[in-house]
Amino acid sequence: MDNNNENFVFFLCPKTRGRSVKQRFFVNQAGTGLETIYESGLPPHSLERARRAVQFSKERHCVVTAIFSAADSLILYPVALLPPPTPRVEGVSVISNYDLVLLELPLWAQFYRDQPWLHLPQKEKWAVKKEEKRLRRLFGSIKKKNLVNDILRRIFAGYALDGVLLRSSAFGDDPILLSVESSGVAVIQNCMLSPGEKIPVIQIV
Repeated sequence: MDNNNENFVFFLCPKTRGRSVKQRFFVNQAGTGLETIYESGLPPHSLERARRAVQFSKERHCVVTAIFSAADSLILYPVALLPPPTPRVEGVSVISNYDLVLLELPLWAQFYRDQPWLHLPQKEKWAVKKEEKRLRRLFGSIKKKNLVNDILRRIFAGYALDGVLLRSSAFGDDPILLSVESSGVAVIQNCMLSPGEKIPVIQIV
């Protein structure tokens, strides 16, 4: 089967310095939120996502595009950081989301304020609970819970913006999302879209 006309996309996270979460994410000097230090390349979990996506492309004889979440440097921290360099990944083309998110910062701020993921239908609320549980476990070493609450809210607002940008054809027409992370993420990414607009999702594990 030739699927060259289909637009498969997936997301890659940037690499941060340090082995443990406590080393990778720390409270900023002003005490207003978290901070990190970016490094070139990809972290192990993103390399694994890329491996799975490349395997999918070989099995389906299709082209996949990786969206590199460089804009994390812009939206996840109260003091914006310089964006990490876009990595090269063998077998897929990689595009940064930084400039697109920069243009839509007011929309991201609206999602941060309104928290649309809290208004999902009852049958989809599991997604928020699942992803929140995963992230709280990830940031468990951060003692200031208000800062953990803040970065979770920033992350979820970013997920919501992902879906809007995908539907607007910012990353090509009629995207199909290869979900290579927690299954709850894709539900939150679709939270601002009507049933007929939702991005199709293929969960690959």
